[in-house]
Amino acid sequence: MDVAIVPLLFLVMPATLVLAAAFGLPALNERRRQRAYSAFCLPRGYAYTPQHANATTPFADTVGMFKSGTKRSWRDEISGTLDSKPFTAFEYQFVTGAGSYRMVFNRAMIHWQLNGTSMPAFTLVPRSTYLIRIGQGPSDIDFDDDPTFSKAYVLSGPDQSALRALFTATLRAGLTGLPGQFVAAKGADLFWWREQRLPPPEGIDAFLKDGARIRDLLVNA
Repeated sequence: MDVAIVPLLFLVMPATLVLAAAFGLPALNERRRQRAYSAFCLPRGYAYTPQHANATTPFADTVGMFKSGTKRSWRDEISGTLDSKPFTAFEYQFVTGAGSYRMVFNRAMIHWQLNGTSMPAFTLVPRSTYLIRIGQGPSDIDFDDDPTFSKAYVLSGPDQSALRALFTATLRAGLTGLPGQFVAAKGADLFWWREQRLPPPEGIDAFLKDGARIRDLLVNA
């Protein structure tokens, strides 16, 4: 080997290894993640789909977040039934800004299909959440007789009378006792989510149960 080439190799090889780590490791980790979800789903009779293109399109008017940002991704989809009710759990990701202002948002979500139940359109988020982040306007339905709920959550939707009828004192108390819930619904579609990545396989059962608890609160209101 030419002696003059040796110093150049010492410069090039570390840079090559850095690039390989930057581009190769995330893809490798994602493949491992996909295999783990697939193995989790198989014995439970759930279906697993690594990527679901254009899945948000039918629900863009239900979840304002589905219109936010760019590079929207509905991935690691796990679907099946829980308590005889169909669900789809997935990770939703979108990007806002560019360059040094670029931000990536991940949401662990569940879509419940409410067969035989129709919900008025609404979005419910913790009051600490800045609403523009999920594509909602500043409208807010307050309950004068329930300041605790009104301080904990922002409830918005076009039909105030329908929402006041749905959000009974019992439902409001249940949600106040479970702070930090994110929910959006319209008709037979109910979405519940957390501001995090989809849990690993060992956390999916608990995640589904938490989502089912909120579903039941709303359906049985």
